[in-house]
Amino acid sequence: MIATQHAADVHGSGHESAGHERPDRPAYDDINVPVVVLIGVISTVITLVTIWFVEGIYHRWNNSVVQAVNYDVANFAQTEIVNQQKRLLEGDPAKGVASLESVIPKIVERYNKGATGGEAPESSGN
Repeated sequence: MIATQHAADVHGSGHESAGHERPDRPAYDDINVPVVVLIGVISTVITLVTIWFVEGIYHRWNNSVVQAVNYDVANFAQTEIVNQQKRLLEGDPAKGVASLESVIPKIVERYNKGATGGEAPESSGN
């Protein structure tokens, strides 16, 4: 009878031999629920912040490209006007337009003669 009782204890009758009590559950089954929930919430927040950050960078880069493309198209007329004004300042002998740098000394000379006692130039309405 002693041999059969010992065999039952060894083969898992649910009772350990005297002095060695088994815990109800193994240690790896002990789940600390608050810690698991906290880690889940923190992971969710970090994931969402990362997604929003990447979306923000994407939209910023996308908007800068769109604005650069639209800027060139929208300001084409202004760019053309500025280029025309630059051509006027530089002069275009083929169209009979003298450069501003070559005309200024002539204008100053003409008006200085009028201020030093000579005849004032007639205004032509221009």
